[in-house]
Amino acid sequence: MYKLLIVDDEEIEREGMAHFIPWEEQGIQLVGTAWNGVQGLEMMERLRPDIVLVDVKMPVIDCLGEEFLQYVKDDMAIAVKDGGIVEVEDKNNV
Repeated sequence: MYKLLIVDDEEIEREGMAHFIPWEEQGIQLVGTAWNGVQGLEMMERLRPDIVLVDVKMPVIDCLGEEFLQYVKDDMAIAVKDGGIVEVEDKNNV
């Protein structure tokens, strides 16, 4: 089972994705949620998720900036959410 972390500063969106999407049915375990990039990075280090679903624009650290991406593991998928569109980013192609 894959481990998922959701990072989004909008509480309604973050909690909505966490609670209303049947992750377990897809073989995904939700291991946590974070409200900004710094908290997301701390949780990534501690929880070691396979997938991180992040909002593009957030306070403290921009999740598409180099500061965030330098912490992303080579084998970690990053799903980027912007205006309802989700794209999966390959760290090696950023």
